[in-house]
Amino acid sequence: MRGWLRAEPPLSGGGEDTTPNLDTKGITPNSVPLDAALYGPVLLTEKEYRAQVAQGLTDFATTEYPQGKLRRSWKRKAQDMTECGQMVVASQCNTCGAVDGASGRILTTCGLRTCPTCARYRADILRAKIDQIVKDAETNHELGYYHIVFTQRFDPSNPDEFQIKALSDRIDLVKKSVAYVWTRVLKGPGHAMLRAVEVSTRGMVHAHVLYYGRRKDIDTIRTAYMLKAGDSPLVRIDYVKNPKIAVREVAKYAVKGPSPKRKDRLAKKKHEYMDPRLAARVEIAVVGKRLVEFYGAWRIVNLDEESEELLAEIKPRPCPHCGAVGTSVSVRMQLEHYLIIAKPYWKPGLTKTGNDPPYLRSDSNRENEVQNERRKKRTARDRKQGLLQSAGSRGPTQGES
Repeated sequence: MRGWLRAEPPLSGGGEDTTPNLDTKGITPNSVPLDAALYGPVLLTEKEYRAQVAQGLTDFATTEYPQGKLRRSWKRKAQDMTECGQMVVASQCNTCGAVDGASGRILTTCGLRTCPTCARYRADILRAKIDQIVKDAETNHELGYYHIVFTQRFDPSNPDEFQIKALSDRIDLVKKSVAYVWTRVLKGPGHAMLRAVEVSTRGMVHAHVLYYGRRKDIDTIRTAYMLKAGDSPLVRIDYVKNPKIAVREVAKYAVKGPSPKRKDRLAKKKHEYMDPRLAARVEIAVVGKRLVEFYGAWRIVNLDEESEELLAEIKPRPCPHCGAVGTSVSVRMQLEHYLIIAKPYWKPGLTKTGNDPPYLRSDSNRENEVQNERRKKRTARDRKQGLLQSAGSRGPTQGES
């Protein structure tokens, strides 16, 4: 069997047999020094970041839409940004009334792309789904996993590059260029690809790709990419030994800013975030765009169908205070209040409003489900009795005694 048919780490050199691991030949240094860039990471608390992004969205709505539904919609989104991630749903014992300090999950409610909690929630869903696909996939020694990064060149010191339309056009161009690379170079029997587009803290648009298939020549990939992206030869490819680590790395690029699951972030410590002025423009530029897409054998993954059961980080357990089993109900409380009773070993999880696991639903929700199930059974029984009565009222048919 020829060497290039097997999934092995790329070697130094060029061509199918010797695809380079770290591509440096096609990367040219940026002629603009970093200190001349208009935007960069800033140190903020999460609350400060949310407030400033919301202010940017509000200013955009006021300037671009003097009145109407769009103006009200963007103002509502700005308000949602400030309120998201501030509530926790936790398990409370009905016997002793104590709240479990290790069961809290942060509510994600706004759904915005630049929201740290909502972005991380979507990334966790994505990672869980791909992990399941990788786990269920049959072993094929002729195919391997590769992490490819496609970058779109731009001038970080030019204000025109940060206009909303310019950001939107660069995102569309990267998406189209990567799709072309898949069609012309990477596509093949059993091959698959996950593409996630990200805007960096300096405004650079690039795509992280997890490719599953036979290794390809880096020059061929770069040439196909530049046919659509223009003068942007910044392409890097790395062989992936552990697919789970690669999935985690690619999925996290949907997150802007530090992980919302870190306790020091929840404790209002400052971390590096994208400049809120740029974040507001990115939020507007990505409206209606699918930043994550699957190709080939992975197209069966449905990102629109979120399955929170994949993120079952809370396990039903007895009350840690009184030992009662099966009496827990869900309660909501402010995050700052929950941090007071949170256990030192608490690992913050994320959840979406109205999509909690069955064991974490309130009694009223359980009762509604029971009543709905009873109503369905009663309706089916009445329909069946109605059909029998109707058949009996018609009497015997011809030929019956």
